[in-house]
Amino acid sequence: MQVLMKKAIIIICAIAIFVSLDAYAADAPPLDITLSKSSNVRESEAGVILVSITNHSTETLLLPKPFTPLLQPEHRLMNNIFLVTDEAGKPVRFIGRAIRMSPDAKQEYFTRIEPGQSLATVVHLDSDYEISAGGSFAVSYEQWYGGLEQYKTNDVPLKKIKSNVLHIYVNTSLINGVKMSMAISAATTDDPGKPCDAAAQLPAIKSAENVALKFAANGQDAMTKMYSFSTATESGKQVFRAKVLPTTDYTYWFGKPENDSPSFPKVPLVSDVWTQTDFIPFHIVRGTYNRLLSSPTYMCGCRSDYPPTTAAWAETPKPYLIHICDFFFSIPKFEFGSDSQVLTMLHELTHFDDKYAPYIGDFPNGYGHAAAHNLALSNRPQAVTNADNYAYFLEAINKNYK
Repeated sequence: MQVLMKKAIIIICAIAIFVSLDAYAADAPPLDITLSKSSNVRESEAGVILVSITNHSTETLLLPKPFTPLLQPEHRLMNNIFLVTDEAGKPVRFIGRAIRMSPDAKQEYFTRIEPGQSLATVVHLDSDYEISAGGSFAVSYEQWYGGLEQYKTNDVPLKKIKSNVLHIYVNTSLINGVKMSMAISAATTDDPGKPCDAAAQLPAIKSAENVALKFAANGQDAMTKMYSFSTATESGKQVFRAKVLPTTDYTYWFGKPENDSPSFPKVPLVSDVWTQTDFIPFHIVRGTYNRLLSSPTYMCGCRSDYPPTTAAWAETPKPYLIHICDFFFSIPKFEFGSDSQVLTMLHELTHFDDKYAPYIGDFPNGYGHAAAHNLALSNRPQAVTNADNYAYFLEAINKNYK
């Protein structure tokens, strides 16, 4: 009898362990994102880190190319992917690129990672982040991913997995020497492209620019009409608060305004409040309009290591230079609801940091029409700092354009 009871207990324990392991497997994250230092101390202290991504799931997963460090045209990141903070915990300045891929070309937009597969890459952080002064930094990032259904629908949102936080020390005197020893120089990380052909390319670019300018001007007018104020009495004195009178287009792309402006002793200017979530769109739309008035310059041609559906890219520290890739000329100048040359231009012009407006970036969960609208519903602070939301807002404002 005791022997049978012992056997029963052993069996029950085995089952419990099996169930526990099975439950753990079900709850375990499908991806493992690991950041690590280079084993070479000189490389490590020059800001070189290693990234490894492993698919522990039983399904093929898709990683959006613009938002993974796995693909680095010209040894540069495709977007502001990492969070790099200094010793005080303050994010360092992003000095990299914003590369626009067509979100409609699904087969090219994603990198596949198969079950059990690991993908790895090397990242030179100093190429895209202002760490040249040296010191201690903390580095991490969130990898967005989806399943094979991403090829067929825009209705399934991407998910994200956080990496570990990697602490590094950068010795500024080593940066250039390590790049040279690894055969990475300015010639391979900063290809200027070539002047656009005056007959075959510039007319199309300028035509799209003229439409983008019209869209931005109409957007500026629309924002002006939305700006208002309210009055109240505080401590026996009249005060004024800025207020948004939102249109359907504003709410659709930036969410419903909170209208929680602080109080002012006189009617506030929009510039008094445009760091607030409700009013950031006023700042960015105005900035986009003024940048178009500032005569953007263009270079044409992108190297073969760019994805074939790359339309254009801009580099934050270089206003108002836009690099035009061959794919740009294959999409329509403008077609409501589809990727176009005009939307590409409006998108890229939000990525500069200048006297007109601050830099805004791209959120992986806000790339493309459906995702950008969902961002407005779920995360207003991200929606008002996401380039696609502005491109689509300006498109909506000009919906009657022929």
